[in-house]
Amino acid sequence: MTTSSKPNLRMDLGPTSDQANAISDHPRVWIFPPFIPLSTLVLGVGLQFIFPLSRFFGWLPSFVHYAIAPLLFACGLVVMICGKTALLRAKTNVDPRQPALCLVETWPYTISRNPMYLGGSVGLVALSLGFSLYWILVLLLISLPILHFGVVRKEERYLEQKFCRAYLEYTRRVRRWL
Repeated sequence: MTTSSKPNLRMDLGPTSDQANAISDHPRVWIFPPFIPLSTLVLGVGLQFIFPLSRFFGWLPSFVHYAIAPLLFACGLVVMICGKTALLRAKTNVDPRQPALCLVETWPYTISRNPMYLGGSVGLVALSLGFSLYWILVLLLISLPILHFGVVRKEERYLEQKFCRAYLEYTRRVRRWL
């Protein structure tokens, strides 16, 4: 009995086309989205203790703090939770670092293409007003463009490539924010 003297070699030519598609099948956002509002909140609270901005916002009537802020917070929270719930019900990934498995067009995705980001931003405004953490309002001027260009626009390009005409039709019916 003879055995072959040739070694069993396997040339690694990189990922297969299926593997390559799986690797690139996500929007490649700049930053994990929940980190943006969380860092805005933490930094805003810290800056408020170091250099309070209350004297610049003292003109706000008390009903803003006691009535409007809780209402805004509740609305933001409901929209954010319903957005996540809609994705989970559709059995698609919530995390943008994973592939979108389907295009979700049920409520609250009928009023905004980004209800979770919208709800989180409204919640931050509410916390800022309700607890006089005005640095959060200032920091939103920085964090919202980061969210828009670093996450939302990348997700939109990805969804357009993945779902083509269906996504374009959806963008004609539903606004990006509100």
